[in-house]
Amino acid sequence: MIEGFNEPIYYGVHGGIKKFYKVEPETEHAATLDHIVAATAG
Repeated sequence: MIEGFNEPIYYGVHGGIKKFYKVEPETEHAATLDHIVAATAG
């Protein structure tokens, strides 16, 4: 668990990422890449 968060933080795939890897997750979650892009974009 990450300090300061009371609940688990889930990562997964969605959109183009799941299409690229040819997977169909039960639930779509943000990928770690999403956070990298958001941090870079500011």
